[in-house]
Amino acid sequence: MWSFLVNIMKDVLSFFYQWTGNYGVAVILLTVVVKAVLYPLTHQQFKSMRDMQKIQPMMKELQDKYKDKPEELQKRMLNLYKEHKVNPLGGCLPLLIQMPILFMLYSAVLSFKTAFATEGFLWISNLALPDIPLLLLYAVSLYLSSKMTVTDPSQAQTQNTMAVMMPFVFTFMAWIYKWPAAFILYWLVFNILSTAQQYFIMRAPDKEKQQNLDK
Repeated sequence: MWSFLVNIMKDVLSFFYQWTGNYGVAVILLTVVVKAVLYPLTHQQFKSMRDMQKIQPMMKELQDKYKDKPEELQKRMLNLYKEHKVNPLGGCLPLLIQMPILFMLYSAVLSFKTAFATEGFLWISNLALPDIPLLLLYAVSLYLSSKMTVTDPSQAQTQNTMAVMMPFVFTFMAWIYKWPAAFILYWLVFNILSTAQQYFIMRAPDKEKQQNLDK
């Protein structure tokens, strides 16, 4: 099954290359296709984050009120989740499902490494080798998307620290392990699309509130 799915990605990438004549553009189009397939999962992920953000004040109130009664606090929290139809794991499960797809794509990209070595895109002369400007762009996009995931004000400092550390760690790993620029290009485009989707979903509560005020 693994080889079958990897071969599908390779066939799609080859199709887009034959259509566009450029592997950089082909990788971007493949990214759009993968993003479209994963759209329901990422939509659920960001919706869960938005819902958790909405009930944060109530969670904080319960934590303060029952801080000396852990069993009662747990019971009240579960009731809160049930009442507002919030799944605290809703933001994690979609991420776990996406990981195998990322590994499949990496395997597909590696199979084109020889072809990527003779292909450039924008300022990138070799899509088979790491590219520092592209890595920096990805780091910036990851930082911005990480900042948007801050949903609990009480953990804002920790989450802001993670927003700084994650881009540094991923950029370092990409350089040390010499991840091909084609793979980083996929990550960059996917992250930009996901950040845009997250932005509009996280803004949805404000729109609903405004509509209620207009009424």
